Formats: sequence, structure tokens, C-alpha cells
Amino acid sequence: RLWPAVRAAADHAAGSLGPDGLPPAGPDYWERPERAPTLGTAAAVLVGLRAAARLAGQLAGGSGRELAEGRPAAWEAAAERLEQGVRRRFGPGGFQRHPAGGGPDAAVTWLAPPFGPPDAAVERAVRTTWRRLTVAGGAVPGRPWLGSDPWTPATASFALAAMASGDVPAAEARLAWLLDHRTTLGAFPERVGRDDGAPRSAAPLAWTHAIVL
Repeated sequence: RLWPAVRAAADHAAGSLGPDGLPPAGPDYWERPERAPTLGTAAAVLVGLRAAARLAGQLAGGSGRELAEGRPAAWEAAAERLEQGVRRRFGPGGFQRHPAGGGPDAAVTWLAPPFGPPDAAVERAVRTTWRRLTVAGGAVPGRPWLGSDPWTPATASFALAAMASGDVPAAEARLAWLLDHRTTLGAFPERVGRDDGAPRSAAPLAWTHAIVL
């Protein structure tokens, strides 16, 4: 039932890649106008293409061979092209927000396990980004610039990366911070006040709940 949505999304993602292997500039998960490609978009599209290729492979290996229409190989090739583009454009700067810099961005965690294969350069970038962003006793802010409120999806993304890399103490510390900053009904808010630790913005935020689970 979901295959038409997977096919349309992955075909569009693969077709959006430019000569450098990256998707075009545009608003990413920060919902801001952008003039250059962002790591948030590139990493998210890479995760999506990899997942779509796996799903297509499963479909092609079963009764849905005709539906898959050769897409596993096409999407795997697009993912490989995008991965090389990310390494070439973002890697030299330590996987910051933009190819030319732009500061630390929690989206670097989407290049790490469980979304991507282990990679020493990415692991270093994840650690560096956490150190540069950390505020409020163990969380990271909800903006690509320093000094703003901690944001729960970003903090949860670092918790997931730590757990997937085997750093259980770090993962548990980040999860503990998240659990300590839920609403009175037990939901995760979008962000937490840096000064008072109170929930801010939308709650419950499904994205944070999904990452924690």
C-alpha cells in the first residue's frame, strides 16, 4: 500500500541531485530560506534513498518484482552519488551546516549509525558538534547557531548516535535529560527553555518520540 509513496519520493529525491551530487538549496528542517545546500537536507535525502533502496530490494525479491522496476539499483546508485557529494563538499569542513562552513549542525548525526555505516571522520564530527552545541547541562539547541534553547529532536539524535556507536553512558545521559524535561503529561516538547527548563513550543513532538523509541 505504501509503495506508490516510496516510489514517488525516492524518484524525486534521486532526480533532484545536481552535478555535484547534492540536492538543491532550499529550506531544510530549520524551515529557513537557503542559498546553498545544507547538511540537513543532504543527510536526510541520503537516509531516505538508502531506506527506499532496501525496501525496493525486498519488493523485487518477492511477488512485487514488476512494481520495483529496477529501482533498487537506481536508488542505490543515487545514494552512492549523494554520499560522495556529501564527503566531497561537506567533509573538508568537518560536516558543518553548509559546504563552506556555516557552523555546527545536529544533522551530522544522520550520517552516523544507525543511519549510515561507521566512519571515523563522521564520528569525529559528531563528537565535535556535540561539544560545540551543548548547553543546559547535556542538551543541544534547536537552531544552527549557538545560544538558543535546547531542542529535543537534536538532543535525541545525538542520543541515538551514541547508542548506535556503543557509547551507552553518553546515550543514557542524553536520554535522561530528555526524560527529565517532559511535560506534566509525559510528552516531549519541541524545545526547552534554556533559562528555566520549562517546555516550549509544540508538545507532543512526534519526531522526538520516534527517535527515543
